[in-house]
Amino acid sequence: MKISNREANLALEKNLIIKGVSPLLANILAKRNINSIDELDMSISKLLPPWDLLNINKASELLGNAVVTKKLILIVADFDADGATGCAVAVLGLRKFNANVDFIVPDRFVFGYGLTPELVDFAVDKFTKSHNKVPDLLVTVDNGISSLKGVQKAKQHGIDVLITDHHLPGKTLPDTLIVNPQQQGCKFKSKNIAGVGVIFYLLIATRHWLRKKNYFSSSKEPRLDNLLSLVALGTIADLVPLDFNNRRLVFQGLKRFKNGFIPTGLTALLKISDLQSKKIICSDLGFKIAPKLNAAGRLSDMSIGIKCLIEKNEHIALDLAKKLEELNKKRKEIEITTKEEGMSLVNHNEINKKGLGTILFKKNWHQGVVGLVANKVKDMTTSPTIAFAYQNQESKLLKGSGRSINGVHLRDVLERISMRKPGLIVAFGGHAMAAGMTIYEKNLNEFKTAFDTALDEFSDKSLFSPVVQTDGKLDLTMIDIQSVYELKNAIWGQSFSPPIFHDEFIVHQKKILKGKHIKLLISQKDKQSFKIEAIWFDADEFTTDRISVVYELNINDWQGQEKIQINIKHLIR
Repeated sequence: MKISNREANLALEKNLIIKGVSPLLANILAKRNINSIDELDMSISKLLPPWDLLNINKASELLGNAVVTKKLILIVADFDADGATGCAVAVLGLRKFNANVDFIVPDRFVFGYGLTPELVDFAVDKFTKSHNKVPDLLVTVDNGISSLKGVQKAKQHGIDVLITDHHLPGKTLPDTLIVNPQQQGCKFKSKNIAGVGVIFYLLIATRHWLRKKNYFSSSKEPRLDNLLSLVALGTIADLVPLDFNNRRLVFQGLKRFKNGFIPTGLTALLKISDLQSKKIICSDLGFKIAPKLNAAGRLSDMSIGIKCLIEKNEHIALDLAKKLEELNKKRKEIEITTKEEGMSLVNHNEINKKGLGTILFKKNWHQGVVGLVANKVKDMTTSPTIAFAYQNQESKLLKGSGRSINGVHLRDVLERISMRKPGLIVAFGGHAMAAGMTIYEKNLNEFKTAFDTALDEFSDKSLFSPVVQTDGKLDLTMIDIQSVYELKNAIWGQSFSPPIFHDEFIVHQKKILKGKHIKLLISQKDKQSFKIEAIWFDADEFTTDRISVVYELNINDWQGQEKIQINIKHLIR
């Protein structure tokens, strides 16, 4: 493992300190991709306005008219946390407008991803029975950009379709109105916005349209800012790069958490996660709340998660949150077994590792967790990884979930394969760092070869060597608890990674905990009188009393006593 230290923009660092930012945080922020101090202004007034989104005016008019005329609006969600939070934002926001709105989310095991013709037929049948009519308007959230046949099917039923999405479009777009910052001609500056962010912006524009029509003349105009808590959750969960606008959305969402302005369902999720809203940080959203939502989509039915997020009755919301927790426990059990099998395939050379990519498949794997397996193996091998499971054993269709490394755009790699070998990939979509695809089992070896070829032609080979970027070394004697809290409470996420440091330490005490976890008492080699506690989860084996490690700063709060603690992430050999 190689270490690369980030370089600080000294002028920016100086300006931050002048503005009152602590020297430690100023140094770390100046090492991130920030062009000006203005990018660090998290004020809500600094959020990008919606008007540069292509088709936003037409879309707000279409949605606004549906609100005014009480048409049945059906939100079509994706079955991940971005889709669930986006659906909740759409439903809760439109209810504020007194719209006639409902939602549907595809069962991944029955309908697969997105607005498929089968899902449209299902929705028509369902709502004909429950509402005695077909939906008037379908609004997709976090999906739809590749749903050409689904849009056609909806039109055959006389249903209008409005697509809101953030995934990269293919060469052919659905024949309908689309709001997606990734489509050609869109001038919206934040191309990294999540699906939940897109629908939030559409609601803002729709409220503006309704305002101009005097829709709120007899009632108080509704606020939408309390939905930012859901926007923050979906943005962090979807691992989109935290550019300047996404950081502002997350910051404002966390602010609503801390002020208690959050939906009842989120309060329930906080309760079962043993989290306090006033102390919520980005990592809590990503590692403690989002997995509970995703578990529903991976193993069961994401409608459970959406119902939890939109539920107003706290008792019902808590019951739904408990169901999500049980699903998450089951997901963890399946994931542990599958990850172990995946890593065993790698360790025992049971996969073809001649190329730059890693392809994994076992017939017993659950398609709901293969993305987690791919991510684990990707981290271990430093190679783009795709894990497959059966989508349909009868037809021998495999559903794959891929995770990539920095610098390798996975969706573009898949597009190149599809162009060179038409029909090899049945369907695909996604982002730079994560993508999904469907292939036939009989084509697995051919796909592996094509994948490696595309990576070889498409990528800088230096990207495949494990390099960890750190923020350098710290004098731990100069760090206080307040500085650590300041770091923890800052906005960190994809492409704006939380600070990690590296150093060589003397090991004074070593205690084995459950599993492979180790608790240590260590000191920096040149300051051996100053000892600090360290925790190392899933620790590597070592026998010396000196270790060189990559670590992050943390606070250990035990029985009301707060101590600085370092969490060891990697051993440098």
